[in-house]
Amino acid sequence: MNPSKLVIYVDDDHEDRMIMEDAFLNVKTHHLMTLPHGNKLLDYLKETPPEASLIILDINMPFMSGLDVLRLLKSDARYKGIPVVMFTTSSSTADAQKAKEYGADLVVKPATYREAVSAISGLLAHSL
Repeated sequence: MNPSKLVIYVDDDHEDRMIMEDAFLNVKTHHLMTLPHGNKLLDYLKETPPEASLIILDINMPFMSGLDVLRLLKSDARYKGIPVVMFTTSSSTADAQKAKEYGADLVVKPATYREAVSAISGLLAHSL
């Protein structure tokens, strides 16, 4: 695996993680890692040098929201350079504004496999 081509997708919904995993099967340029919540992401990043080229965060997660994770990532010099995309099923302008304050885009979460496959190229455009 080329470390510069790692995408980390953090979502507490098992089905959403499975959809993204399946959608990434045909992506040859990036490897997808999935994690169930923000604490797991923060633990992973502490144990491993920051190698992600993109982090995709669900907004509504247990333990800490995706926006809270985003705030922590962008306040830490080790991680603030990693592009982040916020995923949500809502169209909350408040969430979009908070994401934008930390330099992240907000994208509506794909609900189906077909939509996930279609969204991948747009998501990967955010990676370094």
